[in-house]
Amino acid sequence: MGQHQRSSQPGHSDTWHAEVRASLPEYATALVLSQTPSARYSAVAAHIENCLTCRAELEMLLELVRPAYAGQVVLAPSIPQFDLSFLGPPLAEQVETRPIWVFDDLRQLVIAFSDALLGSTRLPTLAQAARGQALYHFTSAPPPQGNVKVTIDVFAGDDDPELGNVQVLVDVPSRDPFDQAGIRVALCVDDLVWEGATEETGSVTFAAVPLKLLPQLRIEITLPP
Repeated sequence: MGQHQRSSQPGHSDTWHAEVRASLPEYATALVLSQTPSARYSAVAAHIENCLTCRAELEMLLELVRPAYAGQVVLAPSIPQFDLSFLGPPLAEQVETRPIWVFDDLRQLVIAFSDALLGSTRLPTLAQAARGQALYHFTSAPPPQGNVKVTIDVFAGDDDPELGNVQVLVDVPSRDPFDQAGIRVALCVDDLVWEGATEETGSVTFAAVPLKLLPQLRIEITLPP
């Protein structure tokens, strides 16, 4: 049976504290984009005001996120092709014309990770990654089909070095930049599934994803009609 992400209630202090930490990458992204996350995440904002640890982690995360969105991160010289063999011959044959993006019959955009892709998108990090530190950053120009841009960031987890947080940012140009909510995103590895829906900015974050599973990760995005 697949595993599904569920939001915790603030009443459970330990769980809520972990939930706030998992939300920090999205919170930091909104700050960098000159939005007002405190209005949409009032409980998170209040927690940060009263938690020195989370406030310090947010400041550290902002130092990492600002260069990425300011175009100061050095891009990889090339982007390797995805391993789409699991899709079978019909879709795998489309690799030459659509090396990264694949659309299935259900109007889902499917992105498959691989060891080669992770190697090209890994960001410089210390030997022991700090909490919330960016590990991988992937973005690509939209293909002719679908006209959608996807950015994927993987951040180090809170306490367990084997777990990370995966943030997916979906941008559908035909929609308003601040009306990207409700797009279904699923992370799949065999029978394991993490599901969520994008916020207004098109962002959704999945916490506690085993980093060892990243090479087998498949991201399914159900595009709007």
